[in-house]
Amino acid sequence: MNIHEYKIFLDVCNTKNFSETARNNFITKSAIIQHINKLEQKLGIKLFERTSRGVNLTDAGKALQPLAKGIIEKQSEIIKTMHDYSHTLTIGTIYLEKPILINTVLQKK
Repeated sequence: MNIHEYKIFLDVCNTKNFSETARNNFITKSAIIQHINKLEQKLGIKLFERTSRGVNLTDAGKALQPLAKGIIEKQSEIIKTMHDYSHTLTIGTIYLEKPILINTVLQKK
């Protein structure tokens, strides 16, 4: 499982709708469904009950929700902590997980 699958999962938890999650992530509804199906397959359990009005969390989905939040929060904490040790300067950009472009430019000079 990767962090992106957990982010998609949490977005579906919040929106309770695959289409809205797709819009939020700038991908298709079928891509969202594929991510959720893949996560459910890896875990071996259904996380959502699909209805004509959207989706609802199963008991397993409810149990996974705080764990997924914790994983994402921990990843952000790791990235921020390691960024403090990287001695890189980020100018005029938003914080990214990998500020590759500016680092490449600075190293060439």
